[in-house]
Amino acid sequence: MASPAENLRSRLAQYAYAGAGASPSPRRSPRTTAPPTATTSGYVSDDEDSGPSTPSKPAAISPRTPKRRPDGSLDKFGWKKARGYASPEKYAHLQPIGDCLAPELKLIFCGINPGTRSSKRGHHFAHPTNKFWRALHLSGLTPRLLSPEEDSTLPSAYRYGLTNLVDRPTAEQNELSPAEMRAAVLPLVRKFRAYRPRVVCFVGKKIWD
Repeated sequence: MASPAENLRSRLAQYAYAGAGASPSPRRSPRTTAPPTATTSGYVSDDEDSGPSTPSKPAAISPRTPKRRPDGSLDKFGWKKARGYASPEKYAHLQPIGDCLAPELKLIFCGINPGTRSSKRGHHFAHPTNKFWRALHLSGLTPRLLSPEEDSTLPSAYRYGLTNLVDRPTAEQNELSPAEMRAAVLPLVRKFRAYRPRVVCFVGKKIWD
């Protein structure tokens, strides 16, 4: 009877290296040694069936047309530069817009300050690209789309009001100084206490500042 050691050796013999003269066991066809080729999708393929291909040219990207300010200034990335502080003398020719308020209103909308276009027209949120009036209607607060010229009707018709933190108009909010805006807070709070609205809604592109 074969010993346990002999039985182990006989089992391991089937895994021994057979050498060049032995019949090799079936195996997959060897892969080609050709280097990976680029595909039109932009990924590298090393599939053995892939034939040589010419790398495709990347799709042409149309250059971005930056928006220029009237003075033509742009930052290094081509984006429109934010304006800096502007003294009151710069917009001294523009007039503030009067408040549209009444006591015990349901809601007062408070902007940061009037824009130059709104000041010239004499109505709140009057710039053609301003979405205030459209948003007011789409939110269901007004049954129809109002025009800026109807701002004075809000208190009587809908019990809404309009005011601003700072009275003086500028082209951008950045042209107001932080000190100027802070100084306007207390008068604004006094205004709210006098008119006692149920809700105050601050509006503006940079209201989170």
